[in-house]
Amino acid sequence: KGVADGPQLRLKVVTGRDTAEGGIRFVRMAPDSWRVTLRAGGALDPILDGLIRELERVWSAVCSAEELNSAAAPAERAGGWGGDPSRASMDALGRHLWPFDRPPETVAEVEHLLRSYRTEIVGPSQGLFLAWELAMTDGAFSVDLWAEHPRFFKAVEGLLLAVGLRSEHVHARLLPDEHRDESAPVGGYGQVRFDQIPLCGVPGQGGEIRSELLLGEPVWVLTSDPATGWLLVHSADGYWGWVMGEAVIQQSAEAFHRWFASGGRAGWPAWEERWRAALNRFRGACYVWGGRARTGLDCSGFVQGVYAELGIHLPRDARQQARCGRLVGTRWDRSGLCAGDLLFFLGSTGAITHTGLALGRNSFVHLSPPQMQVCEWAAADPDLIGAFVWAKRILDV
Repeated sequence: KGVADGPQLRLKVVTGRDTAEGGIRFVRMAPDSWRVTLRAGGALDPILDGLIRELERVWSAVCSAEELNSAAAPAERAGGWGGDPSRASMDALGRHLWPFDRPPETVAEVEHLLRSYRTEIVGPSQGLFLAWELAMTDGAFSVDLWAEHPRFFKAVEGLLLAVGLRSEHVHARLLPDEHRDESAPVGGYGQVRFDQIPLCGVPGQGGEIRSELLLGEPVWVLTSDPATGWLLVHSADGYWGWVMGEAVIQQSAEAFHRWFASGGRAGWPAWEERWRAALNRFRGACYVWGGRARTGLDCSGFVQGVYAELGIHLPRDARQQARCGRLVGTRWDRSGLCAGDLLFFLGSTGAITHTGLALGRNSFVHLSPPQMQVCEWAAADPDLIGAFVWAKRILDV
């Protein structure tokens, strides 16, 4: 930082008789915006590919930490769970995602802004669903949003305001969809009836294949596409995508949750006893931002520590932990929760910023200022309950 042209990295690789040269150049486009130019050939291609992946990994980590510290963290540090993002947090997020002295002026620029928000804040592509359609009429934008949590709507409205766009043209549609064809298991449950079914990024044949569903696997159904008959689902590992409607058998909630409780559950009582013993070692722990020791931990350090006592090593922060395990609970259905399930909550900007542990179907434990708190779902802070987004199960035994 502080120079008109950024650093240049010159590379030379000698392999036997072959020599390859290339480089990476960073050019400042705006105060917080850089263009990266790559030049390579021959033996340098795989090396530059590795450098690009490493740059993306580091940049993603920096963005995650910056967003957590500057935008989402203050409310959680203070113990607040208000659903509406603060103007300061959205202004900071807007400057980060749109580092220019003018608002977006084209549909392509708004598309870029929303894609950046989804990639850097909402999280990995296999996670929470957020989609949109953009249009411009007489110089004014309209945004149709589809999401599975209402906090995304407030966050996107705040982001658009922060970069200088009016938010009254944002139209929200919360999933699971209440307005649907009653013959489709939308907002309910299904089971895959065929083997090796593609899970696609868009409805209909020919779309990008995101993952694959296997015979007998459960799916959570969010909505349907009337034109193709395809269903938008969450798979058991949390991936979202579109699947052919005829590939899914509608199920009752009872049958669906019985699938999670079947197979290998004979050892569950013994495992739950071990898990509760590990949890008891953290009783009375105080909240310390960034802490991992029993004398003081933050929310994800607490979850990580409990599972470490069982020899299971989880990632450090809540966003990383949310990628692990099997999806067993959602915003609209917590009836399948068991002791030890990981719970995840959204901050005001729409990022996963908090985590806790289920004690069973009716209660949970989490670490929030000033110390560990045991809560009943029915009596907990409504803002905290409103922030709950999903639950993951790390161990099926």
